[in-house]
Amino acid sequence: MKILESLKNITTGSEFDPSTLNDSVALQTQWSSNSTSSSNFQTHKLVQVNPNRFEFKPTIGSRIFSAIFMIAGIAVPVIFLNIPEQSGDQPPLLGIIAFGSVFFAVGAGMYYYQSSPIVFDKLEGCYWKGRKKPDHNFGTEHTKKLCRIRSIYAVQILKKFVSGNKSSYHCYEINLVMKNGDRLNVVAHAGEKAMKNHAAELGRFLGVPVWDGS
Repeated sequence: MKILESLKNITTGSEFDPSTLNDSVALQTQWSSNSTSSSNFQTHKLVQVNPNRFEFKPTIGSRIFSAIFMIAGIAVPVIFLNIPEQSGDQPPLLGIIAFGSVFFAVGAGMYYYQSSPIVFDKLEGCYWKGRKKPDHNFGTEHTKKLCRIRSIYAVQILKKFVSGNKSSYHCYEINLVMKNGDRLNVVAHAGEKAMKNHAAELGRFLGVPVWDGS
């Protein structure tokens, strides 16, 4: 229920008037949040691999955050199992292992998700999110995690307010706007300055405008 409650507490920031952009595609585009995820710290950084390729890669902070869970998943069982056995005081062996396994699995899952490639490649002519390189024969101009670079019309920045029981923060997201107004979410995290710099870099690389709706 906490997940549902958290989702209910996600709201968009100040309303943006797309008519100020004087662009018909902007009027077809939605300006509400397009990301189902959020983070209260910067999870990714934009890296230029070569003149024709940019990638979003996980930050050191993101890697450390995942590693903490994995280390805890290993350390907790080891610590408990090395405590001198006292009658009735030591938790069941299976319970200890299960507890550690949950922590390790959560950390490993976060690392796997955060390290999934997010690529803009002009030589391939594609943007994609995932470990599998796109097949050039895909029939449509875009899917949820894949599009042809020629289909990208603009880079959109949005802000949403995330409120929880213990903390609240603003989360920023970068979306790709297609020529028909459809959107593909690229990244979402709380690093405002980094996010705006990354959007500007992408705009220059792709040769498209940046629409800042934050």
